[in-house]
Amino acid sequence: MKHKYDVVIVGGGPAGGYLSYNLAKDGFNVCLIDSNPIDRVGFKACGGISSDYILNYLKKINLNQEAIIDDSFEEVNIIDTKLNTLASIKINLVHLDREAMGKELSNALRNENISILSNLRAIKLLIRNSSVHGVKLSDGSSIETSLVVDASGFNGLLRQQASQYVPYWHITKSDLVIAIMEILKGAQPFRTFTLTIDKSLIPGGYGWITPSQNKSAIGLGLKLDVKNVSLRYRLLLLKRIVLAKGEKKRSLIGLIYARRPFPTLVYNGYALVGEAGSQGNPLFGGGILGAFIGSDIAFKSLRKSLESNDEHPVSIDSLWRYNFEFMHQRGKFLATLDALRMFAQSLSEDEMKEFISHLPSKLTFDLKDIVKIGVKAIKMISKSRIFWRIFDMYRANLEIQKLYSKYPKRPQDFEEWVKKDLEIFESLRNKLLK
Repeated sequence: MKHKYDVVIVGGGPAGGYLSYNLAKDGFNVCLIDSNPIDRVGFKACGGISSDYILNYLKKINLNQEAIIDDSFEEVNIIDTKLNTLASIKINLVHLDREAMGKELSNALRNENISILSNLRAIKLLIRNSSVHGVKLSDGSSIETSLVVDASGFNGLLRQQASQYVPYWHITKSDLVIAIMEILKGAQPFRTFTLTIDKSLIPGGYGWITPSQNKSAIGLGLKLDVKNVSLRYRLLLLKRIVLAKGEKKRSLIGLIYARRPFPTLVYNGYALVGEAGSQGNPLFGGGILGAFIGSDIAFKSLRKSLESNDEHPVSIDSLWRYNFEFMHQRGKFLATLDALRMFAQSLSEDEMKEFISHLPSKLTFDLKDIVKIGVKAIKMISKSRIFWRIFDMYRANLEIQKLYSKYPKRPQDFEEWVKKDLEIFESLRNKLLK
């Protein structure tokens, strides 16, 4: 059977749920598809840490914050595997119960005029004449629509089908982080959110411990392309190092994009939002806040495309305003963090510890502040090496800021722009990581 909707949104997590809610409120006929049961719509393995800025989005869709927020923190401690404190940074964070958030979000969506198809997967894009016209579902049915929004997270099943038209949506192992986390009852080795750095135990990543009343979450994430990943063994070693004990209540494993957003987020009749568009934080891997921010930008742009466009499906020319707005408002910042991630991965163990030890108590990602930190860090033995790497990263970020400020207003100018984007990051990768 075929149905007709203004928008079909695949994935009911923060990005898909928030977008569905707002579009339905705005009067659009919305269908939301999620592979989870109705009371667990949008649930996935997740560390759950976010800036408290996320509270603004929870308020906008009237979610019960008391049910969702496990705990809050006013600082982050960064330690080494000898439990030495390398830095303490003042920042307001919240720890979210992702399962509780899924239930609250599901309730909010069911109160709106949204067709929610739970326990179903969108397995195939319906593509005709180089345009997406809808999706085919795991039960064999299909849905026709003017616009498919892919908010399915890391999955990428639908995006891979469209990558024959948009080759920039291919992913390599170097762009991925694999993470494991356990929930331990009664284990609270630290009083605040704590990060652990160790290049040999956790190459290209970090460990974390999140205390919360009578339980703790402990996990780690590392580059997928390292030899001998051995996630569970590495987590066992980390638990022993930080003296994390307690009854294991749950174990979760997931994959995360560790890169800037895809250079384009749209095609004819098709758009990416949230982690499906690699809109998470490249440096820390956090995706919840990034999903809400990306979804908010998408809502404001896509509704204009739907209102002003009579074509079915909505053309890439009409959807392009979403690309433009996102890259200007958010993409520029995430691309800067991607360059900073490469810089961090280029440092040796001692250089990393020294660099972290010079972080200010209130951290910003302003390039001038980063350079000031680097200048202080050249007291270490390998002075010139770290200085020139900071210089390479700083110079690349100046180019990034300039390039993303000139993101093209129309798809006809995209190829020239993306060529420069790839050149900047490939050059930086060669200088820092090879």
